[in-house]
Amino acid sequence: MSARASRTQVQKYFPMFPFCSEKSVEIQHDRTNRDLALCNVCGALWHIYVSQLTFEMRWAELIQIGAKDGAELLGIQHKPEFWRDMALKKSWTKKKMETDTTNKTAVTANHTTIREITKEKEVIVKIRCSYCHKTYDETSDKCPYCGGSN
Repeated sequence: MSARASRTQVQKYFPMFPFCSEKSVEIQHDRTNRDLALCNVCGALWHIYVSQLTFEMRWAELIQIGAKDGAELLGIQHKPEFWRDMALKKSWTKKKMETDTTNKTAVTANHTTIREITKEKEVIVKIRCSYCHKTYDETSDKCPYCGGSN
């Protein structure tokens, strides 16, 4: 049996949910008294395990997929950092895909002309190595400084 998960602990590793990028977390307990984290938006549900010795979250397992995504991760225990990183990467990817669109309209005597200009923004995401704590581009598989994999 694990120690009780607190809302603060869950929010630390789920600053937003990995599939829908929402910040609405609810802590629940099932019939077997397991700690659960529920996304109130997409319905995804995780079993949260907190160590009795350190009172830190040790892992989270997706036990119910949400409306958006997650079938490939169902039933697999991952460290809490995995879920946090997944949510943050999704957030950055979402920002990368945003476009800045400006519409300009010129009106003539007989018709209206609409011209649309679309500009894409590129964001370079840096991640921090969990071993040497230096930052590098997320496109690298390993840390260029110490060789650690994240």
